[in-house]
Amino acid sequence: MKFSLQTVIWTFVLYLIAILLYGYQFAISDQVEILPILDLWSSESALFPKDFYVQSFLEKTVTERTPYLWFLNATTNGSALGIFVLHAIFSLSFYAGLLRLGEWISGSFKVSALLSLAFLMTYTLTNFGGNELYYNYLIPSLPAKSLGIWAILFWLKKEKLLAHTLLACATLFQPLVGLQLFLIRTLVDVYES
Repeated sequence: MKFSLQTVIWTFVLYLIAILLYGYQFAISDQVEILPILDLWSSESALFPKDFYVQSFLEKTVTERTPYLWFLNATTNGSALGIFVLHAIFSLSFYAGLLRLGEWISGSFKVSALLSLAFLMTYTLTNFGGNELYYNYLIPSLPAKSLGIWAILFWLKKEKLLAHTLLACATLFQPLVGLQLFLIRTLVDVYES
């Protein structure tokens, strides 16, 4: 899939606007649970002996966050810079997917860019129920939704194997994101048949 120069430029513009409007945050929200596990894996097991989440995680073999933690451990080892780089990569991928999806649906890049900008300014950090589409910090939902938006685009383009592969990867990062997209896709497929 080729990207036009305007898509690349707008992707970076949207990310820059997101950073300027909402900033970037580190060591908050779900990261409070995730970062100690990465510290524990990269140093010594005597850390966090009374931390309920860490001890509970260590007692289980696999949890819903295990694939995400393995990914972070392999790519960043918990470093703040590495986590920021992943945030940038997944955010840029999300905005590129949003632009491409909007262009595919509307048939116009200008409409897609304006809608993506309106989306960014209206729906980031504003929702009912805490289920954001974009996050200004790296948590499992951001890579899952970044992969998910591409899965939707490829599904609409009838490239189902790629769509299913991306959806499976999204599910590994955040099972609820994958489940939501799977249910939507299945319902639409049933309705169309």
